Amino acid sequence: MIISDEAKVFIEREMEKTGIRALRVLSSGRSCSCCGPGFLVKLGAEEMNDRRCTVNGLDVFYEPHAASFMESMTLELLADEQGGGLTMRSGGRCMP
Repeated sequence: MIISDEAKVFIEREMEKTGIRALRVLSSGRSCSCCGPGFLVKLGAEEMNDRRCTVNGLDVFYEPHAASFMESMTLELLADEQGGGLTMRSGGRCMP
């Protein structure tokens, strides 16, 4: 997993607002028909059986079946005149 420096600043601001100090990667509950299960990233605490890593100084928890997705995922900041948000890419996998 890669988190760009710009995305890190955005995430840290959101963490400050919410008091939640970690990211969590989990199944979206929807399938991306061309390539298997979809995943999402949100602020959240560790849950039972989660794995942990640190990426660009941020704690990240993820479901065990998200491990292969984590290897190729990149979070970047997407900013326009309406504000900013995160976008994720994953080496050739479609994103739901």
